[in-house]
Amino acid sequence: MRADDTVGASERAPKTLVLNGEILTPGTVPQLTVASGTATLIATGGMVPRGANAVLMVELTETRDEDGGTAIEVRGAAAAGQFIAFAGSDLARGEIVLRAGQILTSREIGMLAAVGCAAAEVWRRPVVGIISTGDEIVAPGQPIRTGAVYDSNAAILAAAVEEAGGRAKQLGIGPDDEMALSRLIDEGLTSCDMVIPSGGTSKGAGDLCYRAISSFRDPGVVVHGVALKPGKPLCLAVTGGKPVVILPGFPTSAIFTFHEFVAPVIASPRSAAVPNI
Repeated sequence: MRADDTVGASERAPKTLVLNGEILTPGTVPQLTVASGTATLIATGGMVPRGANAVLMVELTETRDEDGGTAIEVRGAAAAGQFIAFAGSDLARGEIVLRAGQILTSREIGMLAAVGCAAAEVWRRPVVGIISTGDEIVAPGQPIRTGAVYDSNAAILAAAVEEAGGRAKQLGIGPDDEMALSRLIDEGLTSCDMVIPSGGTSKGAGDLCYRAISSFRDPGVVVHGVALKPGKPLCLAVTGGKPVVILPGFPTSAIFTFHEFVAPVIASPRSAAVPNI
C-alpha cells in the first residue's frame, strides 16, 4: 500500500482501501500498480509492486465485500519503507563480496551462493605430516615400559594443525637412527605439503633429527637455533618448495614454537601447492 493512505488509521477510525485483484507470492512479478486508495495482498518474500512504499501486517486489516469487489479496513498506520527490504540493501553494485585469501566459513559460502556463484577457486588446506622421534617414545594405548614416555606431541600438534586450518597426517614415530629418520621424512615429503618432526633437534649425541635433513640443498637448512625460550633448538629447512620444521621434543617447547613459526604458514592462503575448485 501507500503509506499516505494509512495516515491516522486506528481501530476506532479505520481507513478503507480497495484490494487489487492479484496475490503476490514469492517469485511472482507484479502486474498491477498500487494506485492511491488501493492495496495488494503480498506474502513474505514477494516482490513489492510499483506505487507501493509500505507493507502492513494482515493482522491490522479486515476484509469486506464492497460493490462486487473486495475492500480492506486498515486499522493501523504504516510508515514509508516499513517491512520492505530494498534492492541492494544486502550488497550494492560494485561492493566487494569477498577478498582473495579469506577463509571460507558458512558465512562466506552463504554470501557466494546469495550472489549466484556456484563455484570459486580456493587454496586447499595444506597437508602437514607429523613425526615424533626418539627410541623412548611410545604411542598412546600401547603398554609403557621403564624409561619410556607416551607420545603427546603427535596428538597436540595434529590438533593444532587442524585448528590452524591444515590437515594433519600422522607419519608415526621415528627411531633414533639417522637413516630411518631420513626415510620417514622423505616419505612425508612425497605425500604432504609440510613435515614437522619433533625431537632430536639439539646438538647432543642422541639428537639425530637435524642431521637427517642436513643433505637438503635447495636451500636446505636455513635456521638452526632461534633466540627464543622455550624453543631455542628449533630447526627450519626447505626442500622442493616444502617446509620441514623440526620442533623441540619437549611438549611445551614444541607447541610454543609451532604457534610462532608453523601456524602462520599453515594459515597463509598460499601455503598449499595447488588451487582447488
